[in-house]
Amino acid sequence: MFTQHAPGGQGLVFAVVGFAAGIVGTATSNGLLAVRQALDKNFESQNEAPNVLLNAGTWATHMGISSNIRYQILNGIDMVRALDLAIKRRVKNRMLRADSLPHRCYSDVSGIIER
Repeated sequence: MFTQHAPGGQGLVFAVVGFAAGIVGTATSNGLLAVRQALDKNFESQNEAPNVLLNAGTWATHMGISSNIRYQILNGIDMVRALDLAIKRRVKNRMLRADSLPHRCYSDVSGIIER
């Protein structure tokens, strides 16, 4: 399959996940709105239900571009830090993973704030 070294490979994976999540999420919310309208005849939605494929495409674009850029930056930082730590301190693989944990947590939080 795709590796982290394939140009755009990880971005394509993120885009596919974003598209699938967009379809599931939008279809679910549209379905819940339809159920509510069926149960409560007086209910009027404030907004029009979004197009499922358009919304999924938007999520695919966002995930494929934004998440991929953050992933590639973090991957580069991890590789540089891993080489630095491995050469200077001769640490084990577990230590390298523990060292990258704060960077990955920060990336997750910044990705949430970005939306």
